[in-house]
Amino acid sequence: MQRALDSFAVAGVAVAVVKDGKIVHEKGYGLRTIEESTPVDAHTNFGIASNSKAFTTTALALLVEEGKLKWTDHVVDHIPEFRMYNEYVTRHFNIQDLLTHRSRLGLGAGAGAVDVGNYTGEYEDPWFGKVDITERDGGLYFRSQRSPKVAGPMSYYGANTFVAKWESESLVDADAFVMFSLDETGKAQRIRMKGISPLIDFSFDFQDLDLQRKE
Repeated sequence: MQRALDSFAVAGVAVAVVKDGKIVHEKGYGLRTIEESTPVDAHTNFGIASNSKAFTTTALALLVEEGKLKWTDHVVDHIPEFRMYNEYVTRHFNIQDLLTHRSRLGLGAGAGAVDVGNYTGEYEDPWFGKVDITERDGGLYFRSQRSPKVAGPMSYYGANTFVAKWESESLVDADAFVMFSLDETGKAQRIRMKGISPLIDFSFDFQDLDLQRKE
């Protein structure tokens, strides 16, 4: 097991073996983090990232098999508060669309209606220069005036945070969280950013930017 930990460069793992519907082995190996000495046990929680998609799809398939919903059911028929970037898409968005990449549903999207007008405008950082946040196709679009390649659509993530996906192929693994600070009226006044991927090049120091709205 230590060889596996070394090969995958992880601090610890939990292993379960199931045979004929019964757990025949469950045990933790290694540490929860390299910063502390707490050992992993059979009940330690791990982030499983996109593996959760398989569980979600399987759970929905079971509901379809039981006749409790159909793949073509509209999402709003089951979750009335669900909202997309325009009313037509919201009304026709179905269960299958939740599981595919054909809808422009971004990370965390669908959590509620977003008034994009509260975020549009021109922002400026003393070092990075000016940035335009505009409305495009019912969503938001990020464009740097000084660095034209830093441009792309923004998908709603949650709260006042969006995900900017750069259109330039030269910015692979450089997509970023765009976090807005609002005033008492709900109008965005400030932007902070953070790279999403741990593989992001250190030169994309988004975390150092402090973009302020220009009047």
